[in-house]
Amino acid sequence: MTHFCLSYATDYGASFEDFVRSAAVRGYDSVQLIPDQTPNLYSDFEKQRTSDLAALIADSGLSCSLHNVFYDINLFSLVPAVQETAFEITAKCVDLSAALGARYAVLHTGYMFGGWRSDKTQAEKFWRNAASKCLSVCRRYPAARSIDPVGRTGLIS
Repeated sequence: MTHFCLSYATDYGASFEDFVRSAAVRGYDSVQLIPDQTPNLYSDFEKQRTSDLAALIADSGLSCSLHNVFYDINLFSLVPAVQETAFEITAKCVDLSAALGARYAVLHTGYMFGGWRSDKTQAEKFWRNAASKCLSVCRRYPAARSIDPVGRTGLIS
């Protein structure tokens, strides 16, 4: 059976609550939430709103996934403060994903500039480093089982 998921990217500006209701009425099976802008910025979710949204998703008969904030986030940054901030935001998005009962979270591990990518030893070191850190964030949750750093999809399932 085909499973149809509606991405929040189609309805930027709407609240997640209105987006979920709309997706259910339109016959989708699943929604992908992207908590990267107000009124749905990852930091806008207090415990009650998160709980209410999780209940709305479940009551609507939808499954849910969450897409990490991805622009301005570079888990591969060579600048420690930038990388640390990127992982702090990623951890908060993974926490939100778990609290909403999301089936999975999509993470983009970041990027490296040309010179670093051409040095295979450095590139492999930083891919492994970022993948390891992603797993350490995600393994706090029983549902987090794997990461695909080789395919560079950033999919945690």
